[in-house]
Amino acid sequence: MKKGLIMMMLCLIFVFVSACTTNTNSENASSGNTKDAEGKTKVVFWNLFGGGDGAVMTDVVKQFNEAQQDIEVEAITQEWGEFYTKLTTSVLGNKAPDLAISHATNVLLLKTVGVIQPLDDEARHVGIDFSKFTGESPEITTIDGDHYAVPMDHHAMLLFWNKSLAEQFGVLDDNGQPNFSNYDEFVQIMLKIKEQGGDIAPLDVRGKGTHPFRFWYSIYKQMGGEDLYDNTTNKATIDPEIGVKSLKAVYDLFQTHKVIPEGIDKNNAEIFINGQAVFFISGTWDVNNLYKGMDDNVSVMKFPQLFENPGIYADSHTFVLPVNPNRDDKTTEAAMTFVKWVTDNGWKWSEAGHLPTLEQVMQSEELREQPLREDYKDVVNDMVFLKPNPKVWFASYNQLMDIFDGVWINKFSPEEAVKKIEQVINTALE
Repeated sequence: MKKGLIMMMLCLIFVFVSACTTNTNSENASSGNTKDAEGKTKVVFWNLFGGGDGAVMTDVVKQFNEAQQDIEVEAITQEWGEFYTKLTTSVLGNKAPDLAISHATNVLLLKTVGVIQPLDDEARHVGIDFSKFTGESPEITTIDGDHYAVPMDHHAMLLFWNKSLAEQFGVLDDNGQPNFSNYDEFVQIMLKIKEQGGDIAPLDVRGKGTHPFRFWYSIYKQMGGEDLYDNTTNKATIDPEIGVKSLKAVYDLFQTHKVIPEGIDKNNAEIFINGQAVFFISGTWDVNNLYKGMDDNVSVMKFPQLFENPGIYADSHTFVLPVNPNRDDKTTEAAMTFVKWVTDNGWKWSEAGHLPTLEQVMQSEELREQPLREDYKDVVNDMVFLKPNPKVWFASYNQLMDIFDGVWINKFSPEEAVKKIEQVINTALE
């Protein structure tokens, strides 16, 4: 692999698609060809799950280890914001873990810089069948005919509401669902709450970064927007007219109608949990936290279809095999055995709020028994993934987010923003 390319990645990398918190449970740990005191094959597994996600993953690993006689998985949580950089440097220094997590949309980058290896043979050896997985993850993590990742979950945008507040403001229908069927009606119920609500916000959305971008991208795709770029022609393909309209739709909620509080960056879930907002746009990663904080007073649905087409921003956490010359065949088999167990028992990880990737697990009694899951699991039918392209999302991430954030605070008009987005993407793809 080219060292210069890896070093470029270290300089430019930014975790664009993660929604997890930034807690760290441990520092780096090397791996490979090791056994614990009881003679079990040890698998060093790096992940980026903090907060509620981290607690669930810790429990998943514990349950797996208790069910095994010959394998011991050591889960190490790296800090979210540094995860991909640490993973890359570990490979460069021949101290990679045996197994790691990657977002599906990051797999192409990790393959491009030589951080991960294909895993078709390893998956087949333990009985993993890629044809059984749902969603776009298997497709976008298949590169030149080889699978580079095993999908672990689907995570996507959702709409939450405070049941008692929504009832108080009269914005639910007879079935207890939000009383709107399109964007204009959505705006009207937000304005209705604003007129009556006093200090209670109609809508809670983080005001910068990936969260409002995901909101916008869902709207853009619902309006019929094409992919933002073409990986074959290496040109920006954002639809100018739809780009302006979709940016304007989100801008209006922030600025024209002012139904979203200003200055929300972090801890926006706490605003909703504390009863300071009626509706909350976030994702599957917040389900567990919100239910613990609000119990039966929180309801949820997939991100609503406000325009002509279904479309909801989504991604997947996946398992990848880092390049590791120290990992022997027995350790690789043990790592993939863990991967198969986690996906086959995907309802266990779903306790974090994310959805399983195997259809039989989606229909399982265990998943049905989890609170709220039946209310939003149909999100998998409307998911849209960003087309992976390392040049765009790592070389130009900050520039693009500055443009989108600039629209929400009225620094750029939607028309100006679309031109800037097109220019940045084309420059990145040159």
